[in-house]
Amino acid sequence: MAFDIIARAVAMAAQDKASRALLAGSPRIGLVDRITNLAAQSLDHAVELIVAGGHAGNGNATASYVSDALANAELRARFPLFCWADQKGRYFRLLPDAEGLIAVSAGGVIGTDKPDHSVNHQPGIQQALDYAAAIKANGARFDKAHYSLRTPLRTPTSDGSDINSDFTGHPIIINSRQEMRAAAGGTTLHRRCNDGSDPAILANTQKIAKNRHWRGGLIFLRGRTVRPADYDELATLILRGDWTLRGGIARSATGGLTGEEDYYKLNADGSGWDILDKGIWLENDRHVGDVVFDGMICIDGFRGELFYQGGRLHGSIYQKGRLELANTDADAFNPGPSFSRDSDRGEIIAEKIVIHDAHQALEGASGYGASRIGALTIRDCGMASGLMAGWWSDAADARDYTPSLSMGTVVVERSGEFWPLRWNQIERVILTDTFLRFGNGYFNVYGAHVGEAIVRVEGTPLAQAIAFSSNSAIAGSRGTYDCTVQRLICERTANGVKNNAQITTPVIWSQSLGDRLHVGEIMGETLKMPEAIGSPPDFGVAVGRIALKTTQFSVANIETGSSTLDLRYSYVGVHSSNPVGIWPVKLPSPQNRLPRGAQLHLFNDGTAPLAVQISATRLDRRMIMLKGGHAIFETDGYFWFPLTPHAVLSGNVTATMQKGGAAIAPGEMSDEVMLTVNGARPLMNVRVACTSVLPGSAQMLARVSADNTVAVRVRNNGSQPLTLPSAGYKVALDYLD
Repeated sequence: MAFDIIARAVAMAAQDKASRALLAGSPRIGLVDRITNLAAQSLDHAVELIVAGGHAGNGNATASYVSDALANAELRARFPLFCWADQKGRYFRLLPDAEGLIAVSAGGVIGTDKPDHSVNHQPGIQQALDYAAAIKANGARFDKAHYSLRTPLRTPTSDGSDINSDFTGHPIIINSRQEMRAAAGGTTLHRRCNDGSDPAILANTQKIAKNRHWRGGLIFLRGRTVRPADYDELATLILRGDWTLRGGIARSATGGLTGEEDYYKLNADGSGWDILDKGIWLENDRHVGDVVFDGMICIDGFRGELFYQGGRLHGSIYQKGRLELANTDADAFNPGPSFSRDSDRGEIIAEKIVIHDAHQALEGASGYGASRIGALTIRDCGMASGLMAGWWSDAADARDYTPSLSMGTVVVERSGEFWPLRWNQIERVILTDTFLRFGNGYFNVYGAHVGEAIVRVEGTPLAQAIAFSSNSAIAGSRGTYDCTVQRLICERTANGVKNNAQITTPVIWSQSLGDRLHVGEIMGETLKMPEAIGSPPDFGVAVGRIALKTTQFSVANIETGSSTLDLRYSYVGVHSSNPVGIWPVKLPSPQNRLPRGAQLHLFNDGTAPLAVQISATRLDRRMIMLKGGHAIFETDGYFWFPLTPHAVLSGNVTATMQKGGAAIAPGEMSDEVMLTVNGARPLMNVRVACTSVLPGSAQMLARVSADNTVAVRVRNNGSQPLTLPSAGYKVALDYLD
């Protein structure tokens, strides 16, 4: 190996004519114009290193070859593009370059500057990668912008389901730790049909058993049934530089699985989720290493998952630069890391991922490491969906692990639903014509937290900005619980206003929920206030400050229904059409149903005053709500306490206080003057004040003399008759209890 290092250094110096001229005098170094001409040359036995001026032509793929113990007939038989023999039968093998990479051009794989599908580069690329693995090089180097790879034929008797036993048909198979280095200006690998034709035409693809078709995907990482002691022995893919993996098939309008009875079944035109056509595929249920994306990477145009880790035995994902995933009738990004080089806590560490034009943007899990996606953008997908921290198959309430998947800014446009899933910690989401969903009929969510959610409508109305729901059928589950959105902002863009697109309700919740669900603040514009759907849930969603531009809310008519409000609503307009009297309102008990911090907003939408009863509250007396009044209550988890000051009933009258039409004698009281105060009731506390200055001997008194009527009079506490001028008297009333 020491000679290999020397030889590689010599090879780097031999890439121009002047350097080669200097080397020509060395007895250990031989020069050939093309490596393909080596068989016609008889080299001196002292020659240990060959510097070849080209492969297919002079100046094309200059490279160095060494004769050592590895260069033998067996290596020649396995890798005829990279191991050659001279006329005497001495074998020389290609040396890696200074970075430990095998140039595919040295094996005659000459790419093109523009797409050209007349030549099949697949066999040579595969041989370069296999050769690199055999001599323990770091991988393969590509020096052109475009390479065309025809899909190899799969064993005709295969139906595609034997993916762990039949490895035929994959354009590129990675068996060990391999780097693929792109050309300086970027490299595109074009997947084509076996005859070189357009892969978008189903009739051009190979038909295999059970009337299925084989499109082949592009890169397949072959796993091991037993994990080796050395992590580097696992199949590991490193894409470095600017890469495009182009499958050649645009997303159709009929994505998704087409038949529950046969997941391999496609539509007649070839559209639908083709689970055999994955852009990067890590072998199902086998030990596979990491995947590293280092540069501007694009995976585009496959009918199946664009990136797929199947099973619980795969390494981690590391991404730097930008990873773009586009055009599929299936999932764009379906990861499932289980371990890393240093631990059994798989992780995803990504700078920026952009997904668009997929049936479903995200599916899968991020492992038990401290995974992080800095920026995530999703556009024009059937559903955005989400990634689970941990692993999908874990128990519904797995308290023995606390992994997290943190994300920086998530932008989702026109993609149905975005799911913050278990243990997601998201700093900010900006959604356009897309809403947030915590939990659904398939799974529950807990430990998910979003700092700020901005939900915008532009062209598609949204029934809600955030939805909370559960699947109570999951054994041992508490349902969806312990999820927080600190701030929700609901907006309409200029086009949203033009298209009359609106958000109906900012937050809805339904089914059997768990505790600690909280939306701290809601701002912006919606048609309605937060509310539950269906019957009152076991637990509700705590809604804090509400600052919405809306006039529509739930109205409870306390005359025709129960005086106890419905817990389904966090903002209730309490209605009474009768202008006479004061109507009782009972707050629903929040205990074991709403978490601490939940707020209840009441608005008196009727024509008469209301009285909030003291049951289920920490009120010291019934709280009066005047017509048009707004009261806010917050729960400590057991009772409601008011955040709004108590209101009072009030009235005024102008009168001259006298006794029988004359002055008030000492120790006597004036006749009572009556004023109407709608809602006044006996046993209310009444306070009275005069708008003028009264003598010190005058004592004002007031009482509720009858429903809706207050009597005011003055007592003379002096020693002389009391003559009072006409004055105004104001009263204020509230409850004693």
